[in-house]
Formats: sequence, C-alpha cells, structure tokens
Amino acid sequence: MTAVTMFAGRDPRTGWPSVLVHFPYDRDVVHAIKLLDSNDREWLPDSKLWRIKSPLAADLLLMSLRKGGHVVAVYDPQEIIWRTAPPSAPESPVPDWAEAMFRALPLELHTAAYNALLRVLHPDRAGESGSEPTKALNAARDRVKELSR
Repeated sequence: MTAVTMFAGRDPRTGWPSVLVHFPYDRDVVHAIKLLDSNDREWLPDSKLWRIKSPLAADLLLMSLRKGGHVVAVYDPQEIIWRTAPPSAPESPVPDWAEAMFRALPLELHTAAYNALLRVLHPDRAGESGSEPTKALNAARDRVKELSR
C-alpha cells in the first residue's frame, strides 16, 4: 500500500489547526480524502498537498487510511491535533465506524444512537445494503458494552 505522511500545524491564513497530507498519487488515498466533507479538505495545487481543516476529519482520515492498509506517518511536534502522535502501526485493531462512534459518544447516548441508526440501517428497512452496516453496529455495541463494564 501507499506511504502517507500527515503534518499537523496551523493554517497560516486562519491560525486554526490543520493537517497537510503528502503521498505519491494513489487513487484510493484520494478517494478516502474526498469522502471527507468538502468543507474539511482543500487541494493545494502549487505544493501538491491536501489540507485537512479539522482535527476530527484528520482523525477520520487517519483511521480510514490505516484500516485500508496504508502506512501513515504522523508528525505533530507541537501536539496541535494529537496530544501524543499515534503510533505508526496500530497496536490494536483500528475501530470501525460504529465503534469509533460509540467511543466518541457519552455513555448515556449509546442506546439512543444505536436505536436511531438501527431504524435506518436494519435490512428490513434498508434492504440488503443494510445488512453489513447493521452487523457492524451490533458488534461495535457489544464490544463497547464489554469494555465499559
């Protein structure tokens, strides 16, 4: 897979935290970046870098790239985005989207979030396309419940 480098710093125009992403062209990496909200990403043609404008979007991209098998090096010497730079290779499996959601939510919102998503994703409503997301949601809920005990 592709080696990706992420440099954390501050946007020189706004002073807000941002991440510059550099990699040899790989359509899968570009696709992962373009899955981010268009307000959270910007192509810088002169330097041939992507700027990720929000810490949350940078985290999502980092998890997505690592889950896709890419090697990601993170540089954040001033700890602007990541308090301690994440390891180059995850020590434990990278959480999927559902587990990341449960980890990000306060415990008291887990049931409400689960029920809301289940109403949308359940195969009886979403058809076959809801099968895998529902399985991921159920598995993540079970893993997070186990960890919170």
